[in-house]
Amino acid sequence: MKRIKKRGRSFEQFEDNIDYFRLLHSRYDEWVFNHYHYSEILVIDADKYDIVNESDKQIVLKIIGIKLRI
Repeated sequence: MKRIKKRGRSFEQFEDNIDYFRLLHSRYDEWVFNHYHYSEILVIDADKYDIVNESDKQIVLKIIGIKLRI
C-alpha cells in the first residue's frame, strides 16, 4: 500500500480499494506459487528495495542477473 500511495495515481487512492488490492495480491501469489510451472520464479521483496534509488536499483538488477545465469 505504501508504494501505491507513493505512486500517487488518483484512481488508486480510494480507501475502498484496499480490500481489492489485498485480494488481487493474494490471488496473484496463489496462482504464481501453485499453478505457474513454466519457468523458475524469482521473488524480490519489493518492500526492501526502492528502485527509484539508484543503489537499490543496481542491487535488484544484480539479483536478476544472478538468477538469469543459473
